[in-house]
Amino acid sequence: MRIWLHLGCGDEEKFHPQLVSFDIDVIFNTPPKGSFTDQLEDTLCYLELTQLIEKHCKGKKFNLIEHLTQSVYEIVCQFIFPYLELISQIRIKTHKKNPRVENVHAGVVFTYDLHINQQNLKKIREQLVKRINLSLIHIS
Repeated sequence: MRIWLHLGCGDEEKFHPQLVSFDIDVIFNTPPKGSFTDQLEDTLCYLELTQLIEKHCKGKKFNLIEHLTQSVYEIVCQFIFPYLELISQIRIKTHKKNPRVENVHAGVVFTYDLHINQQNLKKIREQLVKRINLSLIHIS
């Protein structure tokens, strides 16, 4: 997914929108039902997910690529919450293609990688429930 957004530490750097790409990997340890039924309602709809991320980023200004990646990670986690027990890994890679920073020519990449296993599944689920509840409180 690619999106134009405001990202940078200084006002000059984030004044103009910059192209940022996200590679989002959701690795299943057990295939979702849609793998067998070929029905969209039995799996994750990537269009919905990309629309949520785009809506989240639109009109905001981010100072740090790390914060941007963390906020996208939280959106992904909330979106995949119903499938959490089927997932073994979530990876979000954010690539700021052409930062307006002297001597940085190939862009800047930050990756957040979470491995899910039986030992940390309960903790991750509890953290997500707290975040989802907090998001609902802020919305209402």
